[in-house]
Amino acid sequence: MTDFALARRNMIDGQLRPNRVTNAALLAAVGELPREKFLPEAVRSVAYADEDVPLGGGRYLMEPMVLARLIQTLQPQSKDRAVVVGAGRGYGAALLARLVKAV
Repeated sequence: MTDFALARRNMIDGQLRPNRVTNAALLAAVGELPREKFLPEAVRSVAYADEDVPLGGGRYLMEPMVLARLIQTLQPQSKDRAVVVGAGRGYGAALLARLVKAV
């Protein structure tokens, strides 16, 4: 059985921080949000891998570092509202929801 909490911590320390993801609120959101819950059961074991995760139908859940860097570049503030287009499984929208007033 996969220890997802440990995998999440390893993702933050091994993928995000070394790649200049420094926003404390974003790192906290990533650390609290169970990425595996946004994936089909068949691919949950690779939820924290350093690669895009296939969702089927030619769709993917974006690599954790890339998504984190994109969100960090937005510089979301707690007063902001965000619109997410093409939300896939909703993981990125859920991360933003922890950082802004409304999604």
